Amino acid sequence: MTFDIRWKQRFDNFQRALHQLTLAMELKAQRPLSSHTDNRTVADTLAASIAERYYPAFCELQQRFAQEA
Repeated sequence: MTFDIRWKQRFDNFQRALHQLTLAMELKAQRPLSSHTDNRTVADTLAASIAERYYPAFCELQQRFAQEA
């Protein structure tokens, strides 16, 4: 069976996206919302949802992928 380069490309794209999300999480922790933020409640809800549900799941998935690679 030949190696399918698409999986490596997908994993690389996933790694880059997770890195961008990590940077965004760090940036949010470092500074308050700007005056351009329309609705602080919505922004806080989205940030909490990402921090609590999605970010840990993406980090776990990245670890699993790294073990398989």
